[in-house]
Amino acid sequence: MEQSIYKIVANSMGRNILVINQYVDVENNPEIQEDMFDIVYLNIGNMSNNEIGLLLEKTSPIFSTKCWMKPRFIQANDLARMGMMAALIDGRANSPFDDFVTEHSESIFQQMEQLNIKHIANVSTYVAFFVRLCKYAISRGKYTYTSTVVPGLSEGHSALFAALLSNHEVVTRKEFLEFNQKLLDMGYAEPQEFVERVHICPHCKSSHLIYAECCPKCNSSNVNEEPMLHHFRCANISPESTYVYDEKLRCPKCRQYLRHIGVDYDRPTDIHTCVECGHTFLHTNMKVRCANCGSMQRPANLQSIDVVRYKYTPEGIQSIINNDAMIKIGKDLWFGYSNFDSYLQQLRLFSHTSALNETLYTVRLHMIIPEHIGESDRIQLLRRMHEVFYNYNFSFKGNYYFLSSKNTTEESKETQQAIEWSLENKLANVKSECPFIQVNEQAILVRESSENIEKYIHRLCEPIFLNNE
Repeated sequence: MEQSIYKIVANSMGRNILVINQYVDVENNPEIQEDMFDIVYLNIGNMSNNEIGLLLEKTSPIFSTKCWMKPRFIQANDLARMGMMAALIDGRANSPFDDFVTEHSESIFQQMEQLNIKHIANVSTYVAFFVRLCKYAISRGKYTYTSTVVPGLSEGHSALFAALLSNHEVVTRKEFLEFNQKLLDMGYAEPQEFVERVHICPHCKSSHLIYAECCPKCNSSNVNEEPMLHHFRCANISPESTYVYDEKLRCPKCRQYLRHIGVDYDRPTDIHTCVECGHTFLHTNMKVRCANCGSMQRPANLQSIDVVRYKYTPEGIQSIINNDAMIKIGKDLWFGYSNFDSYLQQLRLFSHTSALNETLYTVRLHMIIPEHIGESDRIQLLRRMHEVFYNYNFSFKGNYYFLSSKNTTEESKETQQAIEWSLENKLANVKSECPFIQVNEQAILVRESSENIEKYIHRLCEPIFLNNE
């Protein structure tokens, strides 16, 4: 009997399960309505990889209207074909009637009911994309996530993003980092623990790196390795290939046969020979190719990042669930106040995500506010600073006030000199209104894309270090 393309069956809890045995366009099939099923069970054993990819898209619990947030399971033997997309599967089972399918589905339904998780509007911004991922993770009781999409180190909405990265080109790793930083800045998440330190490509920020030994002369990986033999009797040291004679080992110097390692000879080290250029050497160099953009790097040129596990705060969970986070996080990352630690993290984030033609400008002011200036006047001062530097991100540290903005040179009609001249005029206007603001020659600090971000931060903070504020 031919197996049906799909069917709908009921489990012991009265939940309807959409069982799919062959590819079907669930989202656009008028015969399959949203209210006809509660759970999805996939049997992909007879499908091609292309059909599997399409089916996963059409039954996505994050993007599909009909399957939104619905538990999705897969036939136990098919999980190996899922790859990273397994992060978007709630589990595997031999049958849609297995107790695991029933019990795990009920726990998901209870979680969604307790949290009152509502459907998110079909908004195509990258913020909405990540809020969807967070909402899905929370519905599965996953309240932590990591700062990376590296396979094996990612979890929570980071693992979901890693699984979808190749299929949703509207979002990038840069936006992933910006979104996660905004969660921290707004108090929607907090650090939980350090996980690992990894390296990323300085060009595309991918962590998918391929390491290869290479010739120190021509950089080729076409290198042969063989042991060096040391003949005790005559002290000759040369590659093993020079000793091979008539399928035996004979010293090329004294013609004596070698019989016992440790008695006649030993192998003190290995030697490498480059097939391309013929160069011989004891130690290979290491080169790194980015599997994402194809660029070649020396290991010393890679950027290192710390992988940290974060946890949603109660406020963050509520804001994600009721979609407030989608509205608030949607505002420009480079606008408004950040505490100083988060502010520095944003500078570091800029260094990881900036293009070669982007420049960072920071205005540093030394503010000695007299004691007679009351709280209301101080607030008025901050409002005035916002008016003058309306598109800058700012923070405080001691008596120092920092305002940063990024500029893309190619898109700007102004030269760097003109930009700095404009900033100097703004500083002069602020100082005329607030005499206790000290402006010196180093008030404007420019960071070119080639400058190490930690050196730039040290330049910003040097007065603080000196004054121990």
